[in-house]
Order: sequence, then C-alpha cells, then structure tokens
Amino acid sequence: MRARMHLAGAQPTAIHPTSAHAAGAVAVAVLAAAVFIFLAVMARVTRHLAALLSDLLQVAVAVTSALFAIAIIAGVVAVLLFHG
Repeated sequence: MRARMHLAGAQPTAIHPTSAHAAGAVAVAVLAAAVFIFLAVMARVTRHLAALLSDLLQVAVAVTSALFAIAIIAGVVAVLLFHG
C-alpha cells in the first residue's frame, strides 16, 4: 500500500524580495532588448523600403520623360502631316 502524505499544514515558500526584484530587472532588460531589436529591424526595413521607392520614382521619371518625348514627336509629326 502506498503511504499518504498529509499536506494540510504545508504552506508555499515565499519568494525572497531580492530575487523578485532581480527577476523583475531581468524581465525589464529582456523587454528592453526585444524593443531595441524590433526598432533596429524596423529601421533597416524602412531604409530598404526607402531605397526601393527611390528606385521606383527614378523609373517613373524616366518613363514619364520618354512618354513626353513620344507625345511631342507624335504632335510634331501630326502637325507636319496634316498641315503640310
């Protein structure tokens, strides 16, 4: 037969205040490190996104310039053909 233990008089051990403060300090340090890493990653992503948008705007300017040149050439050709 198994022996039964009576735990009616047992109480949970209290956590020492110093260890509780140390655990809180560790938690704050871990949280601060996580926030710092998150912000660093977001800064890197923002930098890459800005570079991509800059490239996109450069391509848009080049395409717009080419379209304006084509429109001017088409206008000059149309004027010369219909008035000539």
